[in-house]
Amino acid sequence: MGNVRLLAAVGAAVAIQLLVGCSTNSTAAPLNTLPDVSREVKRPALLYVSDPGANDVWIYSYPSLKRQGKITGLGYPLGLCVDAATQNVWVVVSSAEVVEFEHGSTKQLRRLKLGSPFAGVNACAVNPVNGDLAVTILNFADDPGALAVFENARGKPKYYQTKNAFEYFFVAYDGNGNAFVDCGDGKLAELASGSKKLEMVTPKNERVRLFGGVQTVGSTLAIGREQPAAIYRDDGGVITGKTTLEQACSVEQFLIDGNKLVTPNACTHDGRVSIYAYPAGGAPIGAASGFKKPFAVVISR
Repeated sequence: MGNVRLLAAVGAAVAIQLLVGCSTNSTAAPLNTLPDVSREVKRPALLYVSDPGANDVWIYSYPSLKRQGKITGLGYPLGLCVDAATQNVWVVVSSAEVVEFEHGSTKQLRRLKLGSPFAGVNACAVNPVNGDLAVTILNFADDPGALAVFENARGKPKYYQTKNAFEYFFVAYDGNGNAFVDCGDGKLAELASGSKKLEMVTPKNERVRLFGGVQTVGSTLAIGREQPAAIYRDDGGVITGKTTLEQACSVEQFLIDGNKLVTPNACTHDGRVSIYAYPAGGAPIGAASGFKKPFAVVISR
């Protein structure tokens, strides 16, 4: 996973290219002029894409994939997550902070800081039960990382670690407030709701190496694999299925939206966001291309 963690900025203009299944008959709005739609009665669904290679978070209409604007000036944005109650978007940035934005707005609402400037942050998730904000920390300089949890997305975080893991890459909550953490090297941990201890819950029947994100879907857990690109279905600690993603590489924080799967696709020569039928997988049915190094995607409605 190191080739994705150490993303390098590449000088290239970002342009939208809509592929199969995506409309091309509308002109994109100028960048950084996204209207504040947060108070409209009927709000558009928006797809956010973090692109640390360009130091931007791009915003598109969804599912049409028309570019609407971007959030700039954050400094190497990485993981993204959405508060289910407010639909506000949180952005993890390399300065060991998480920044909150209202749906459809490019103005910062709040910043939360991790306890150490040496925290190598990566991804986040919001607990749908109580609003807690979880942030994964790869490491503290040369020391092991942790799962940091801000109670009700405020104040200072509490840190959770397990002796069985050194790095903590991605996190996802289920509908009951249980957090599942990608600990690298095919290891998976759970912070059960109300628990103060991370427990290992790595699937026993199949080893999924090179994790590329996690997401809960109903009672199952979707586990991404970077190479070869695939999504595994974990049902109670048992791998029960796999979705293969053609024309994909370096898949990181993906999302499953009903019968669609949206994922960053950070190939070395062409960064894009690809859409697949889910759980069928196979070839992509749509994409937005021209990114430098897309890392995470989320939808806010």
